[in-house]
Amino acid sequence: MAGPEMTATDIINAIGTHLSNQKVAYWPGLTGTYPKTSPIPPVFAKRLPPTPVTAFAINVYHITPPAPDETVWRYRVQIRSRAPLNADTNADKALNVLHAIHNQTWDGVHVARVLHESTAQLGADPSTGVDERTDNYLLEVTP
Repeated sequence: MAGPEMTATDIINAIGTHLSNQKVAYWPGLTGTYPKTSPIPPVFAKRLPPTPVTAFAINVYHITPPAPDETVWRYRVQIRSRAPLNADTNADKALNVLHAIHNQTWDGVHVARVLHESTAQLGADPSTGVDERTDNYLLEVTP
């Protein structure tokens, strides 16, 4: 499934599934429910809700269709990590299972390559003291 029918939601679901399969984050799927507690942080589509405090969010912020002579779709993805005192621990776990992936299929999406592009330390939210970090990735998807 690559091409015009591939949506940002498909990509978010594929990444959430991969993070869940790797035991980095809990992803119930696009329509599943989250338990009150989990041994691993939950991951949400697009935005971080106010609770739980330790969590991830996945968002697709740019899609580049292939040039006329190629089949590679490029998706820019941001993963936001939040945790008390230090968001780096969980963000690094996600980075370790995403960066430099080649030729894998995640929930029906053929991921040709994943590259980590940047990290931004957002620091602690002044009102809550909870630390946040964002990581940006490039996913190349092929049929």
